[in-house]
Amino acid sequence: MRPRTVSCRDAGRTLFSVAVAACALALAAACDPVSAPLVSHTAAFQPVDDGGLVVWPGQDCPGVQKIRVEIEEAEDQPRDIWVLRSERKSGAMFTGLTLGEIPDRFEVSREWSDGLSWSDAKTVVIGVFTDGGQSFSYASVDIMLDDADEHAEDEYYVENEGWFTQDEFRALVADDEGIAPLCGPGTPAS
Repeated sequence: MRPRTVSCRDAGRTLFSVAVAACALALAAACDPVSAPLVSHTAAFQPVDDGGLVVWPGQDCPGVQKIRVEIEEAEDQPRDIWVLRSERKSGAMFTGLTLGEIPDRFEVSREWSDGLSWSDAKTVVIGVFTDGGQSFSYASVDIMLDDADEHAEDEYYVENEGWFTQDEFRALVADDEGIAPLCGPGTPAS
């Protein structure tokens, strides 16, 4: 049996066909209209002088049924969990909270268990749940507290982004920089 010989022209056509198919596949994957762009849905955190922590979701969030706040000593190891539920089945408007203070139209369904201060934790995580979905955000406590004294009272810490006033945060969202509010219209928890 003699091996088949392939002309250079045939090999070139085969290589060209493979290259065209690979490019077409790459373009189809890159232009997939079903895939959503990578967006970080985030809350903004603000340490306050009395030792409290204010959490602002970035916009008003209607229909919130549950808010869950976790204080973690190590990654994915909750030390304390605080859960709030809407007083109504249809959910309530969530505009922000101060840890330990119950927002209007919510009630506590799980109390803090051992009184660990958020400022002694590694991470604070907030989750917001609606009929439409859920969304989570977090803040690294050490990073936030290290920078807090250098920022004005009206600035909030946004993980991996820095410090912003509410208006600056809204402008960042409007500029479509891959940042979006934690919940509300246009988010997974809407």
